[in-house]
Amino acid sequence: RRARVFLRLDQPREAALDLEQATALTPGRAPLHLLLGATQMKLGRFADASATLLEGIQAAPSDAALRRRFDECLHSLREQGVASSRPSGRRGAFSRGRVPCGSRVGTRRRRGCR
Repeated sequence: RRARVFLRLDQPREAALDLEQATALTPGRAPLHLLLGATQMKLGRFADASATLLEGIQAAPSDAALRRRFDECLHSLREQGVASSRPSGRRGAFSRGRVPCGSRVGTRRRRGCR
């Protein structure tokens, strides 16, 4: 709760510190990963945000909000030139609810995987 107050007061650094502690104490809580990832994106820490959001997706593979935020984060990384373009032979990472081929996030084999 305190992290949300920090965000409302436009203090994202303090919110990120609280959320990092909360995710360390309860690592399987997808909403915490979503909020921390969004906060890290607000701070411009897109690489950290993508890792945080991916952990959240692993905890809750069907969470559409996490997937959307992850896609936004990857888009921002690509705009900065940090993330490379899509690997050959694969579709976009987590776009439209799909996971990359060979990903451990999903348990079934995805259509279009080689």
